[in-house]
Amino acid sequence: MAPSNKAYAAALGVLAAVVLAGAAGAQAYKAPRNGFGQPDFSGVWTNASVTQLERPAQFKSLTITEAEARGLEKGYSQVISEDAKPSDPKAGAPSAGGDPGGYNSFWIDPGTRVGRIKGEYRSSWLTDPADGKLPYSAEGRRLFLAEIRKISGAANDPEFRQVAERCLLGFGSTAGPPMLNVLYNNT
Repeated sequence: MAPSNKAYAAALGVLAAVVLAGAAGAQAYKAPRNGFGQPDFSGVWTNASVTQLERPAQFKSLTITEAEARGLEKGYSQVISEDAKPSDPKAGAPSAGGDPGGYNSFWIDPGTRVGRIKGEYRSSWLTDPADGKLPYSAEGRRLFLAEIRKISGAANDPEFRQVAERCLLGFGSTAGPPMLNVLYNNT
């Protein structure tokens, strides 16, 4: 049974009203401006996120459910809170000249939420290839592992430490603005 002309006209009228209301709302919006008349981007900006560049093994697709995202956030939160607990409460802060050790969760800010794009929770930032893993060539993987081996035992010689550790470049970029979320200083 075909819809009547009246039903068709009514549906078309509702659609036109929705489109016109949306257009009127868009025209009424004025982006905030700073004192120089430029768009105002002031505020706190961060790229901290539980979502990492490569997809964790437990996820097979780029998007995950809200329940999976909450589970990942909860697990991450538990790891961070366990790291924050001192192993020996009587030990206190290191003495003057003592070795403070590595970072614990007091010093890092890796984020607390899974990243979302267009309302979808992401298992990784990589979208291509489909498995969410960096596509190393055999030679690329060999070079990467050689670099890891080189820096893993050279703590007494700063020239052999990686440039990010020496604060010559940021952790989340090779040069220029930070593009990836890292353990701390997430813009």
